[in-house]
Amino acid sequence: MRIDITVGGNRVFAEGLHQGKAWQWRPDTGYEDTNEAAAIALANSIAAPGRFYTLQQAQQLGASFELLDSSAEHEWHLQGRLQNGSLIDYFVDKKSGENRREVSRRAFHPDVDSTEVEVENRNSEPVWIDGVLRYRRKVNTNLETGEWLGTSIAESIEHNIDIEEGYFAPE
Repeated sequence: MRIDITVGGNRVFAEGLHQGKAWQWRPDTGYEDTNEAAAIALANSIAAPGRFYTLQQAQQLGASFELLDSSAEHEWHLQGRLQNGSLIDYFVDKKSGENRREVSRRAFHPDVDSTEVEVENRNSEPVWIDGVLRYRRKVNTNLETGEWLGTSIAESIEHNIDIEEGYFAPE
């Protein structure tokens, strides 16, 4: 996987996972390998349902899900265990079936700060793409302090595109 961050049309940061190893790129320092925790975080970002896979597809890849609490009036509480054992709590709207928020205990950006906190990810701006519900906006907050950690906005999503050989490897 690879994520490119742009500001004003200029690439200002990139990170990726290639053959199980994580890397980062910055314009001032170039490419560098990152730690194992960063590789796990990137792998989890791929494996977690709602990003690239549905719940059913994630189960087929080895994740498991358990209904923990259905007593809340408006949402179900599911706990997901990813293939590597990482836990994520999903809160699904009972009426729409939308995964409105997720909570996990983790370092938000482990290669910058390895401190684990309760991270809440709130999904908004749902859009259907090729028959799959995706969210354009995800806001991350530290639940213990209320501190905003980051916002992701997907400007476009393309499926099954041709990419050049080595696209995911550090340049």
